Amino acid sequence: MFTSEIRRQQMLVAAGDALSLAVSVTASALVNEHYHGMQSGPLGNNLVQIASFEVLVCAVWIFSARALGLYDVGNRRGERLLAIIKASIITALLLLALVFLLHTQLHRLFVGLALALSVILIPTTRAVVHRIIAAVYANPNVSIPLAIVGCNRVAHYVGEQILNIFKQYELIGFIQEFEPAPAECLGYPVFGGIDTIPGLIDRYHNLEIALVLPDFPRDLIEKVTTICERRNVRWRFVPPLTMLRGASLRVDMIGEVPLIGPSCPNLEGLNFTLKRLFDLFVGSVALLVAAQVMLIAAAAIRLFDGSPVLFRQSRVGIHGKPFQLLKFRTMRAAAPDALHRDYVRTWIGANGNGGSSTVNKISSDPRLTSIGRWLRWFSIDELPQLINVLRGDMSLVGPRPALAYELELYQDWHRRRLSALPGITGLWQVSGRNQLTFDQMVNLDISYIERWSFGEDLRILLKTVPAMFGGGY
Repeated sequence: MFTSEIRRQQMLVAAGDALSLAVSVTASALVNEHYHGMQSGPLGNNLVQIASFEVLVCAVWIFSARALGLYDVGNRRGERLLAIIKASIITALLLLALVFLLHTQLHRLFVGLALALSVILIPTTRAVVHRIIAAVYANPNVSIPLAIVGCNRVAHYVGEQILNIFKQYELIGFIQEFEPAPAECLGYPVFGGIDTIPGLIDRYHNLEIALVLPDFPRDLIEKVTTICERRNVRWRFVPPLTMLRGASLRVDMIGEVPLIGPSCPNLEGLNFTLKRLFDLFVGSVALLVAAQVMLIAAAAIRLFDGSPVLFRQSRVGIHGKPFQLLKFRTMRAAAPDALHRDYVRTWIGANGNGGSSTVNKISSDPRLTSIGRWLRWFSIDELPQLINVLRGDMSLVGPRPALAYELELYQDWHRRRLSALPGITGLWQVSGRNQLTFDQMVNLDISYIERWSFGEDLRILLKTVPAMFGGGY
């Protein structure tokens, strides 16, 4: 029910977005025709053409918004507004490019007004939709009372997620069998032991029970589920495997028997081939576009710092296979790597021992050349990695390519990030970068590998551009 309910709410929000876009396009067409006394470019006065154009706008906008993560749960208000503006600008640019290829016209007033209206109407409609959803679930006949069995760390997390995301549930409190039991948890009452469950069932219509007991006391879980089955109460429990670090779980059914295990990479078989074809096409285009910048960078390095222009470094690729990573040289020739080794030891080692170090770049590296600092600031030194992409050593999007001496500090679960081609950019680069600990970075890499999609790649690539020009990428 959790996943299906989120999907239903996303569809309602998307329908509201589409309605706002349709109103924006229609209003812009009417205003443009009123002020200019002419047809609005390719729309004309044909209702079928106008409707077809609106469908195209909605499809492009929603696809762009989804790629930017606008329909992800847990987004903050500022992030949503920024994604709405980006999706509207991307849609306008793509439609202008299409109109140009079709040798027709769209008046600037029409495009500008439609863009402005969409940025105003979409957040407004979304706020209305969310208020309607909240009002519906505020009805006691519709909302679902939920009691959580357990007061541990995982129970706290589950309770917070339900409060923030799953608005159909009304959290009534917690049940703690073992002493000492706190008076409240997350501001909600702790009712006592499992003997209080029958009373709660009588008091709350349509009650559901969530058992969050990762240490898996089987007799206790059997007792709770027996009570629930006898009283026709829906229940769910958290398996102990959720305590494994870096592991998201997948449930497969073998007949009527559930098998729970870690999620498999989503970058295998046909998906790997499709991603590789995408890398070859986009990487070739990007290399052609960046060729002039790369020539200027190479000339500047040769003129100010001499040879060599390129820096080759052994990195660890997919399944631990080594390859030569290419970058423009930004350090003095033959600069020692002892400083970086110390930083890696501090960064990874601190996390492995329960630390919280977030330093993964040397902020003031004395080995950098003057031209190298500028190349790094605008990420121009990374451009030769497009050649690695065409060679098949790397992908446009993927985990950060590891160094051989980093692997010596890896824990076993860290190595799961080596199950995909390393990328020029990745989820961690657009999710906090130097503010992330090593374990957080690995978790993001694993999440990307397990949930890969073209939309996710497009979202990361779109977020990478402003991150690059923000400096220090």
